[in-house]
Amino acid sequence: MKVHELMTTAPVTVLPDDNLAFAAQQLWENDCGVLPVVQDGRLLGLLTDRDIAMALGMRGLPAREVRVADVLQGTEGTNPIFTCSPDTTLADALKLLVQHQVRRLPVVEEGHLVGLLSLNDVALEAKETAAEEGAPTYEQVGRALQGICVHRLAVATA
Repeated sequence: MKVHELMTTAPVTVLPDDNLAFAAQQLWENDCGVLPVVQDGRLLGLLTDRDIAMALGMRGLPAREVRVADVLQGTEGTNPIFTCSPDTTLADALKLLVQHQVRRLPVVEEGHLVGLLSLNDVALEAKETAAEEGAPTYEQVGRALQGICVHRLAVATA
């Protein structure tokens, strides 16, 4: 199974000049936890709900006064970006999620965002089609989640 078979093909995105109030509204209205940041279709970064909370907590500014670009360039931003292509196998994508301890992978072609693969996408597919060849199994999803959830300080000291 390939990433393009499971990915969200039209993820909600924000621009670097959007403010955090707008970004938070997009997260809420679209029931998601991450927004790809794009400029002219090119992926510049990812903005998470946690990035917004940390940026606002550390800066003490109203959300409408902080630009998305300021967070991506600051210490609060999610860096670096780990991506895959639409033709990446699901097994390889799961390895990337675990290796980089992320729950989502932007899917890019020639630097342009074409989709987003989340662990949720994989888990929902496993629930529905685990018997199909190449489909994820509950065991694979569980192992991936376990690898992703290792506390970052535990990894740094190991």
